[in-house]
Formats: sequence, structure tokens, C-alpha cells
Amino acid sequence: MKKEYETFSKQIFLVVFILFAMVITLSFSFLIVLYQYQIIDSKVFWGSTFFIILLFSFLVYVFEHKIMLPYLRKINKFKKFKDGLIYEELFEEDYQIVPELQEVLQRLHNMLDKQSAIKISTKQAEYLALQNQINPHFLYNTLDAIRGDALCAGKEDIANITEALSKFFRYTITETENLVTLESEIENVENYFAIQEYRFGEKLKIVFNLPEKQQDILQLKIPKLTLQPIIENAIFHGLEKKSNAGVVVLDFELSDTKFYISIKDDGVGIPEDKLEELNAKLERVSVSYVNDDRGKSGGIALKNVCRRIKLLFGEEYGIHVYSLPGMGTDVRITIPNIHSEGSRS
Repeated sequence: MKKEYETFSKQIFLVVFILFAMVITLSFSFLIVLYQYQIIDSKVFWGSTFFIILLFSFLVYVFEHKIMLPYLRKINKFKKFKDGLIYEELFEEDYQIVPELQEVLQRLHNMLDKQSAIKISTKQAEYLALQNQINPHFLYNTLDAIRGDALCAGKEDIANITEALSKFFRYTITETENLVTLESEIENVENYFAIQEYRFGEKLKIVFNLPEKQQDILQLKIPKLTLQPIIENAIFHGLEKKSNAGVVVLDFELSDTKFYISIKDDGVGIPEDKLEELNAKLERVSVSYVNDDRGKSGGIALKNVCRRIKLLFGEEYGIHVYSLPGMGTDVRITIPNIHSEGSRS
């Protein structure tokens, strides 16, 4: 391959050199004819000859240093990139001579950034799982023991909440795959809400409005831990501040290519200025940057949920928030329509 590059480069240089030589030869021949017929004197002849030689030298220099050598450097970097020896320098080059190549390289750079972000996101998920599961079986066994004692003592409510807590932790801190079924996400939300109901009593209520004609909707794939962090936001930033009971309603809508999830609450709502700021941040979320927002909304903040959606599916998907102060908040999630087998509609 290297010999082919060198041969091709030499051929280009030779062709251009021959073209320059032909132009110079014709120009010089024309001067000789003019001089022989005494149309120009000797001073003009030698001055023109010197100018032509100077121009030829300048053109050769420009071609070699501004076109040929940069071209050879780019070819060399492409070869190193193919061999895995170079990365950033390839994308820092200017390819104005071939704008299509510039566009292709930019797309490649974006793809590599996205792959890197996915790796970082996966590593973070694995790290969080390892950090939180120092000995998960100890936690599960302890909760199961508490549940057994509660059942023996006739405390069915304590047994139920302990079981919900065990399932919630098991789902949250194990299995770091990106996509799960909607059914799994809803089951996790139900366990989480059972824990919150034990804390708040009848003050909280949750409703799932699943389309009757689309029962297979439960088998659609969505990013893991998409619903629970948003519902947690609804409780702590909307419903908990209410003096009376509150409700969270989940609606699901399916189109040919997209899946829409709406999470509404009748809480205190969000002021207009803060709502605009929040949506602006969600719009600016970049797939190339993965933030670690542990400690917010159960470990996964709203921005990170939006970022993971964009990371997995593209910039056209994500989250948008609608809200009216005193009326409540509606968080709209848009993701592609993906069936359990992994194919998009």
C-alpha cells in the first residue's frame, strides 16, 4: 500500500511538472520568435526570460509546499490511522481541497465520540452497580429474613413493603444492560411507588393508562431506569410540597416509528423562568459528554436520563417538560419504537 501511495504521488508530481514545463517552453519559444523578428529588444527578451524562470520556480515551490507535501502528510496520517497509531491529528487537518472528505471525517469523528460516550456510560453503570453491591446477597437475604419474620408475626404490610424494597434494589443495582421492556420498567416503578406509599400513606396515587388495543406495548424496549427517576422528581419536587393528596399519571402513545411516554403530576408546578431554563438544559444535553449525577433523583438525574436517550437513539429523541405553576407538570419522553427482538418499526 505504501508503494502504491508513493507511485501515485510521484505520478501526480510528474504530470504537473510536465504541464508547467510545457507552458514555460511555449512561453520561451514565443519570446525567441519575437526576438528573432526584432519585435522586442535584447533587454526585454532577457528580462522576460528571467521572469518566466522565476515564475516557474515559484509555481513549483507553491505546488510542492502548499499542495504536494500537505497531501503526502495527510496520506501518511491516514495510513497511521489505519494501523491504529494516530487519532486526533487526523481530524485536526484541513481538507478544503476535498470538502466531501472533510464531511466524512467529521461524521467519523462524531461516531467515535458517540462510541466513546457509550463506553463511558456503560462503565459508569457498572461502577455504580459495583459500588452499590458490596454484598448484594447480604442485603437481599436480610430483607427476605425481615419479610419472613413479618409474615410470621402477621404484619403483612411490612412483609409487602420489604418485598417491594428488595425487588427495587435488585433491579436498580444489578444488570447494566441499556434496554429493558416497558413491562420491567413499570414493575420497578410499582415497587418504588409501593415504598413511597408506605412513607406517605394515601397521599400518593399512581395511574398507568395503557392502550387497550396495543397490549404488546409492554414488550417495547426502553432505556433502563427511565421512568423511576422522573417519577421521583414528580414526588419530591411536585407532590410532596402539596398539602393534599397527589397523583402521577403515565400515558403511552405509539406511532409507526416513535414511542411517546407522558408522566404527569398534579403538583405545585414549575415557574416559567425555571421551566425555560430546564428545557434549555435538556436541549443542550450532548451525547459526547456523560455526567455523573449520583445523589440526585435516586442516582440518575433528569438530564442524565435525557442524555442516555440521545446517546442511544440520536438527537431527535429526548425529554421535554411542560408545566403550569399550581397546576402540575408533564414530562414528555420521545424514543424510537423498538420491539423486544430489537428491531425498530
